[in-house]
Amino acid sequence: MIRIKDNNGCFSVKNSFVDKFMCEAHGSFIKVYLYLLRHSSKQNLEISDIANAFNLLESDVIRAFKYWQKHGLLKYEQTSDKDFNISFVEEDSYEESVKVEDNSDKATKVSSAPTGVNYTKGDINTYMKNNDGIRHMFLISEQLLSKTLTDTDRKILFSFYDYLGMPVEVIFTLLEYCISIGKSNMRYIEKVAYTWADAGINTLAKASSHVKEENEYYNTLKHYKSLFKISGREFTPVEESYIKDWVFNMKLNDKTICDAYEKAVANTGKISFKYMDAVLKNTSQTVEYIPKKNSYTSEKKNYFQDYDNEVSEFELEMMRERLSRE
Repeated sequence: MIRIKDNNGCFSVKNSFVDKFMCEAHGSFIKVYLYLLRHSSKQNLEISDIANAFNLLESDVIRAFKYWQKHGLLKYEQTSDKDFNISFVEEDSYEESVKVEDNSDKATKVSSAPTGVNYTKGDINTYMKNNDGIRHMFLISEQLLSKTLTDTDRKILFSFYDYLGMPVEVIFTLLEYCISIGKSNMRYIEKVAYTWADAGINTLAKASSHVKEENEYYNTLKHYKSLFKISGREFTPVEESYIKDWVFNMKLNDKTICDAYEKAVANTGKISFKYMDAVLKNTSQTVEYIPKKNSYTSEKKNYFQDYDNEVSEFELEMMRERLSRE
């Protein structure tokens, strides 16, 4: 039983609701909010009334209450196991709530969300029976993944739509992206989905833009693996950070980076990203001189250790002297 108050007996939708909330909210959440507005004069509204009106689960309706309370449009209070009090918040009050976002909740969503999604096979079958869009989503997903979906696969995909609020077209873009980078495992796709959700990637435009950036980054790494004649392994995270800095932050071209590569190989006998970075930053004069460590206080190195392309301070110092003479 739901008791609604403070809506002044009229069914009207504020401009700010349309301007600031509708674009981001899941469709089912919008339906629940509008239904509450429409029936605000009804004293004894039941959750089942809303669930039946839109072919939703009752848990979905309660999730919508929590969503709108988080965004400051409703005050939601559960007075007993089956009874709720709901108050609509005046526009002046929730205008401020738009500016104060609950970042802590957003930050923990990825890690906490999967444990809160407990769909049963019956839940999924109910949605498939009553919602053509869900059936279509599963059908296209099978075609994209080139396999028959298991019950677990359907639950995971449905959680993207229902729990994360991803539109179907965003889910398809997500699948296409993961497949394009050779990652079709559903658990991997699930991790990417929650990462996208935390980043606010919830429209087709945002998803397309993000995929374009990721593809550009991936192609850049592939390009430099070829230039550096690296095969049989991927770049390490440290190596990727160097390339990202050179290409996207320092805006260096291929010739400049390849010149640094040639100097590193000629002077050290190997590809050294640390050496290359010192060459590039010295050449572009964007970094200050780095003093040598005090030989009496620095730790002794084990020369039998594999440094994985690291360069000693002595080598860097010699490189700086050569550069200063060139």
